[in-house]
Amino acid sequence: MRNRWYTMVAGMLLVGGMILTAAPTAVGQVVFGQPTSVGTQMVYSSWTLEYLGFETKVSQFMMPVSGFVPLRDNFEMSLFVANAANKLDVAGLDFDLNGLGNAYVQANHSFADDQLLVSLGLNLPTGKKKISFVTEEAVLQALALNFLDFPMRRLGEGFGFNMLVGGAVELDEGIRGGGGISYQFNGQYQPYEDYGDYDPGDAITVNAGIDFDQGSSVWTLDLLYTTFTDDKLDGEKTFKQSPQFTVRALGRFTGQTVSASGTAMFLLRGENTEYTDTGEEIEAFKLYGDEIFLKGGLDWMFAERWYASPSLSVKVIGGNDRGLEGSTVFGIGAGLSRLLSESVNAGGGLTYYTGSADGGNIDLTGLQVTFGLTASL
Repeated sequence: MRNRWYTMVAGMLLVGGMILTAAPTAVGQVVFGQPTSVGTQMVYSSWTLEYLGFETKVSQFMMPVSGFVPLRDNFEMSLFVANAANKLDVAGLDFDLNGLGNAYVQANHSFADDQLLVSLGLNLPTGKKKISFVTEEAVLQALALNFLDFPMRRLGEGFGFNMLVGGAVELDEGIRGGGGISYQFNGQYQPYEDYGDYDPGDAITVNAGIDFDQGSSVWTLDLLYTTFTDDKLDGEKTFKQSPQFTVRALGRFTGQTVSASGTAMFLLRGENTEYTDTGEEIEAFKLYGDEIFLKGGLDWMFAERWYASPSLSVKVIGGNDRGLEGSTVFGIGAGLSRLLSESVNAGGGLTYYTGSADGGNIDLTGLQVTFGLTASL
């Protein structure tokens, strides 16, 4: 029997992957009868940052392609690759960074009557690397600002893989518990022209969660802890990302024509470590602040095969030890989709963002527009 056990376990494991990297992660759901499907989506994101009367604009147009293939009962594969065009306008100067990202392949297999899930993913180095410090590096730094929402924050990386193992058991009627561990290997690559070989380090995530199923409503609580190995440049240690602890709560109510969902996530970060040229540790510091993310939304079937999806969100990020104060960003969104046939679905959405960063010194406004098409074969 394919059920929510593996939706829950795979979700807990893969949340760790989404936290570790800005690249999209294929979500595993070993669900009986799920057909082969392919989809594409256009995502346009634009942000304006105003500081002391000066405006900086950064935008991204991303087009991903994804696919899902059920190989046999209990065994499936998903694929993902995206291309992005990025633009930065600062002080009247324009900078561009365009190219293909890495390709991702993920295979999932369930065992023991759906009580064990094993997954293996590959990060294939198809993306653009060796970018120019002069004309492209500034764009990459703008995309990396964590108070801005971009679906693709970097392009090319080295070869990598992840291994996930998780299990779930029924604790009582309508109550399921699960847990697992994942390992993410990130291979070295040359990110910039005339730059050495950079090894971003690996990551290990352990997690546990519980799922309460009350028929029309489902509630889930996940706990994740992630630790990282050292980043290296030409074999020498340069930086170590702090460990992080994540608490995530999700709820969903499903009615005949209206469904409601909510997410609350708290991300607690520790202190990072830098190294001197001789490999000695520099005083630890907090590079990224802790985060709180809240989001709620509705899915309303207002006519036959037509769905509307309004949503509200807020993200709050604390200050760091390098002089950057906290940020708060609100989002209000609306989506519209339609089942064109039994196997084809089309939809789009619009989200408007407003807020501030650096303790109110930077005013933020943003806009994200999406349109996608999914077909089952």
